[in-house]
Amino acid sequence: MSTRHLLLSFFILTTTLNAVADTSTREEAETLYSQAVELLEQAEPIMHQIEASIGNNDQANLPLMSDRYGRAILPAIQKLEEASRLGSATAQYRLALIYEALPEREGAACELYNRSAEQAFAPAAVRLAASCVGYGPNPEYEALLENAVSQINHYENTYPQPTVRLACMKVPPEGVQYQWGSMNDFLAEIYILQATRTSKGDSREEKRQLYEKAFALNECNYAKRRMAR
Repeated sequence: MSTRHLLLSFFILTTTLNAVADTSTREEAETLYSQAVELLEQAEPIMHQIEASIGNNDQANLPLMSDRYGRAILPAIQKLEEASRLGSATAQYRLALIYEALPEREGAACELYNRSAEQAFAPAAVRLAASCVGYGPNPEYEALLENAVSQINHYENTYPQPTVRLACMKVPPEGVQYQWGSMNDFLAEIYILQATRTSKGDSREEKRQLYEKAFALNECNYAKRRMAR
């Protein structure tokens, strides 16, 4: 378990989700999301300090810094919870990333990822396959991926987005850091998933075309290796 996961496990989180009601509700949700993201960014220097302390084998200050980090991100979590209840796909995704670090909240994380993916948010559709059971070669998941591709530009202004791991990224994340991906990075990941986790991969030619699309977007090494087979 990563340091980030250990730190977040100190906090008990709850959420209830509802659909977007109207334009004013959507605007309120996105305002809350933006505020939460700003608070999370402000807390990152504390995480860097924690990572440095671990690297230096300095354990003495870890409890205090862990408490500081928890207190710093708690207001952000509360805003993400409220924005998620109001139906924000981006908030649902970011909250799910946090919940995924909590063993007691893994089920809630998958529910959030699914609700976000149902609104065609590509990072959520990608993360579903990596962290949640039941999202493999089945018509429902294939439809989520297709929808994410067709509506990718709808969320153009919300990128970059963090995630745990991107198959196409050349440099893996270090320590407790997330990987950050652009819209094209996540679209490349979806093409990889369509080639490996859906019925599209049953056709050798269609699979190759998907790998070519992924490579064209960000020179995906994974796709390049697959095309060379």
